[in-house]
Amino acid sequence: MGDFTNIGLQGDFVPTMNEEASFWLSEQIPSKNAYVELTGYEAMLKIVTGMSSRIFVGQSLSKDQRWLRMIVEYTMDVFLISTALRPYPAILRPLIAYVSASPRTIAAYIVTMPLIYTTSSETRRKLSLIEYLTVVIIC
Repeated sequence: MGDFTNIGLQGDFVPTMNEEASFWLSEQIPSKNAYVELTGYEAMLKIVTGMSSRIFVGQSLSKDQRWLRMIVEYTMDVFLISTALRPYPAILRPLIAYVSASPRTIAAYIVTMPLIYTTSSETRRKLSLIEYLTVVIIC
C-alpha cells in the first residue's frame, strides 16, 4: 500500500495533501505572471489523479507519468465499458463483455499496473527476470 494508507492515525494527511496539491497546481499553472492556457478538465484530472496516487501508492509513483496515464486510461475504459453494457439485461452482460474487446482491454491494465508499481517502488520487491519475462510474454 501507499505511504499514507494509515495516515489518519499519524496526523500527516493535511500537510502532505497540501504539499501534493501545491505541486500539481504549480505543474498545471507554472507562473503567476505569465498567461497560461489550459483545459480545466485535463488540469483537474491530472491534479486529482496525482493527489489520489500519493495516498494509495506513495510519493514515487504519484509523480510517475506512466502510472498516472495508466490510471486515467483504466478509469475511462471501465466507465466506457460499463456504459456500453448498461442497455443489456444483467444476465447477458457477462456474455456480451466476453465476446467484446473489453476483457482484453482490462486484462492488459491488470497485467501492466503491477509491473509499473513493482518496478517503480523502492520499497517493493523487484520482479525476478523470469517473472518479468512471463508477464511480458503473456501480454
